Amino acid sequence: MRFNLDSLRPGLIVHGRRTAARSFGGWIRVVLSVDLIQQGLRGVWGNHDALVVTGPDGNLGIGDAIGNRWPFRCKVTSLADYERSCTAGDYSVRLYEVIGATPGQEQAAADWWMLNVFGTFYDFKGIWYLFWSTLLGRASKRARQWEWAHWCTEGVARAYQLGAKINAYLKDHATPLTTEKRGGEYGGPALKVTLHQVTDQMVKPFRPCRFCKYDLHICQSDKIRP
Repeated sequence: MRFNLDSLRPGLIVHGRRTAARSFGGWIRVVLSVDLIQQGLRGVWGNHDALVVTGPDGNLGIGDAIGNRWPFRCKVTSLADYERSCTAGDYSVRLYEVIGATPGQEQAAADWWMLNVFGTFYDFKGIWYLFWSTLLGRASKRARQWEWAHWCTEGVARAYQLGAKINAYLKDHATPLTTEKRGGEYGGPALKVTLHQVTDQMVKPFRPCRFCKYDLHICQSDKIRP
């Protein structure tokens, strides 16, 4: 898999799903991550949300809140890292745009994420509360989180609400489940759809390299070897 750089733009929402089989260590790390959402809720496709941003190096990247590996901070992951994981079959992604958002508002959301989320810690307190309250059906409007930290969907939702002035998630304490509901892709009562999936426009088909298992765009081996 490779991203279509002719179409990819800041402000798009990246909804991800881990597809690789877990090692013993991977199952231990699950207790520290939003993989709990996918393990605990039936019918949820993904377990992670991120935002396309312009990184510190000036290149497009993925604004990630990382809760399953040190140093547990929000960072910009390179497009190549995502492409490698997806091509290897370890990860899958869907991309969404916020319905009605202008290019300027999409850029404003991406800029807000870089200014306010990038470099902050992962909000373990908030995601644990959300997981258990969702499972037990006892969700509360009272905030139980660290205000100085962010979990994955929280950073995306706040970027649009505070940066672009669009309430794309229509609720506080959003999760990857909320993303699928707002995209109209989760079973249950009909909800207002605010996200439109654009994966087909943003991802190019896999082109295998002659020398390795990766996409030609990733390894570039054809340009190196005769």
